[in-house]
Amino acid sequence: MQNTWLSFKSLDGALQGTRGNTQSTVILVRDNLFVGETVEWVATGAVNDFGEWSDASVVLTDQRLFVAYTNLILEQTYGNMIPRVPVPGIARLQGGGDKAHFKIEAVTDSTIALNPDHLAQLQKLLGDTDVLNIQGPSTPPPAEDPKSALLTAKELLDAGLITEAEYEAKKQEILGRL
Repeated sequence: MQNTWLSFKSLDGALQGTRGNTQSTVILVRDNLFVGETVEWVATGAVNDFGEWSDASVVLTDQRLFVAYTNLILEQTYGNMIPRVPVPGIARLQGGGDKAHFKIEAVTDSTIALNPDHLAQLQKLLGDTDVLNIQGPSTPPPAEDPKSALLTAKELLDAGLITEAEYEAKKQEILGRL
């Protein structure tokens, strides 16, 4: 298992800054990204899967949270991915010394270990970004300009795209908001 614990702000940085089994876990994540999915943060760590500690990476994207690890006995790389919203629960476990041991809700049977500072970064990133996504924007959308809305409705009527009745209904709706 690795003894250097790193964090990166990009997948390219993680690919360049890791080697061996840890790099294999980052490659697994890279190969399973959706088109347009953006990696925001990567940390190297370890996963205890059924009693064996293995090199791992924890990757946060704009859509998901990945935990990827290498099973040395089976010589396979595995990954768990869960949606980022709702915010996944993270349960900190006792012990660990210089490592923060924790479990992520929906990633069963695996204890994950990270540098304690990296776990704090992950929790902050999830808290800072996802709470805003769940609650929605803090400012309401701008109000529709009634004059523009009436002109648009009249243009639609004149072009034959809406009926006279639809135009009158829209006009009453707009005037009713004044």
